[in-house]
Amino acid sequence: MGKHEDNSNHDGHKPEKEIPPPPPPEKKDK
Repeated sequence: MGKHEDNSNHDGHKPEKEIPPPPPPEKKDK
């Protein structure tokens, strides 16, 4: 472990800064 930066979620997932924002709720859109 510790191959990447000091990421909080070292679960093998990418940092929240890399993941795109969640899609808008279509329920409210309709």
